[in-house]
Amino acid sequence: FKYQAVVRGNSGEILQNQLVGIRINIHDITVGGTIVYQETFTETTNDFGLINLKIGTGTPTIGTFTGIDWSTNPKFLEIEIDPAGGNSYVSMGTSELLSVPFALYAEDVANNDDGDWTAAGNDMYSANYGKVGIGTSSPDGKLSITAPSGSIYIPSSTKGLVLKDGWNNTGNEFEITDYSNNPIFRVLDNGNTIVGSDSKGIQMRTDGSVADLESLGTSLAINYQSGQNTVLNVVSGNVGIGIANPNYKLEVTASGDNSAIYGHSNYGVGVKAFSYNNVAVYGHSIVGTGIFGQSSTGHAGYFVGSVHVTGTLSKGGGSFVIDHPLDPENKLLRHNFVESPENLLIYRGKTKLNSNGEAIVELPDYFEALTKENEATVILTSIGKPFLTGYEWKNNYKSFKIYGEPEREVSWMVTADRDDPVIHELGRPVVEEKGQENPFCEKGKLLYPEAYGYPESSGRDYKEMIKMKEQMKK
Repeated sequence: FKYQAVVRGNSGEILQNQLVGIRINIHDITVGGTIVYQETFTETTNDFGLINLKIGTGTPTIGTFTGIDWSTNPKFLEIEIDPAGGNSYVSMGTSELLSVPFALYAEDVANNDDGDWTAAGNDMYSANYGKVGIGTSSPDGKLSITAPSGSIYIPSSTKGLVLKDGWNNTGNEFEITDYSNNPIFRVLDNGNTIVGSDSKGIQMRTDGSVADLESLGTSLAINYQSGQNTVLNVVSGNVGIGIANPNYKLEVTASGDNSAIYGHSNYGVGVKAFSYNNVAVYGHSIVGTGIFGQSSTGHAGYFVGSVHVTGTLSKGGGSFVIDHPLDPENKLLRHNFVESPENLLIYRGKTKLNSNGEAIVELPDYFEALTKENEATVILTSIGKPFLTGYEWKNNYKSFKIYGEPEREVSWMVTADRDDPVIHELGRPVVEEKGQENPFCEKGKLLYPEAYGYPESSGRDYKEMIKMKEQMKK
């Protein structure tokens, strides 16, 4: 609405052609009530000291003009001015805003029936063949509802659509039917299943016991049941969580430091997957751990079949466990791995010396390429009564000659450190500094804290274990 005033100085003189600053305040309920809207103007007076304002078009500093609820409580208009054109405003008084003829006329028009909507008792309907838009001026359906825009940091607090059932209502909370009133989409609140599966597109029950998504061609079909073995069954197509175009049956992408998949079971398997001839479970992380398994009393990872590792395998200890050869039904046999600061290879055998007390032992043709051959060692042991033995390398470390007592047998063992391109790419130093650059452990954390008398909280995986325990509680 418009506002007009003549601007005068302290002595009453008219301020002609002068830049002035003006602030408009609209108070609620009383003269000094809450300011529900505030805006500023910078205007230049004319030859008569006159300014013409259109309130509602200034620069808002509090609230919005369209957000003023004119239907409740009195409203008061306060004018503030800075004759110097700045923002050192001085109040020039406050007056109540009263209804004017055009506003009364607009209210009267709003209450009249224009034929678009018809009241019939407690019901209201519209025979209009156009579209209805709520929150949008361009509805793309018979009824189009658009919620206010927001962001991940400042989300909108207004819901796009809310359907709330009445107390003790045994009807359907929401239903979409075809032209013949056959249910296409149905949300039930009484636990009853829908009749006629051929016409069923989606079925849900608010007690969470069953949900079907069918009749969608060959792209996707979902079967959800509670209290049975099947929880989620995707018949065809791919499922993506955190990704728009999944390339796998189930593809999960997490942002930040979140875990992509969390599997938990009190007694069974946390995560189980099956594939006929491809990868059943694929874990990938840029800087973290591709797959992390943790168990308090069971196995963090259990493999039936062969396991292949293209990188390095690091462990605290290791062994093979087999059925005991002498009592396979009642006992297990465990042999521990041999550990070394070197990447050792072992070759062994036995040979018989000739009449001159000599024998040649040929090593594999790849021995020189695979090992630090010039550092390889040979251990000789006489078989039977002890006798002196010795050896020397031949043919650039492709073989060695053994010397000893003629016609006697000797057992031999060669140990050598690996020197091939793969070990140079994957090899790690014997002693490493802990820290952010170390993928195994940061400074101040221990791989096995309790073994050294430290609390569990000093462990490298303590934070991850806490997250898992919190998830288990949920």
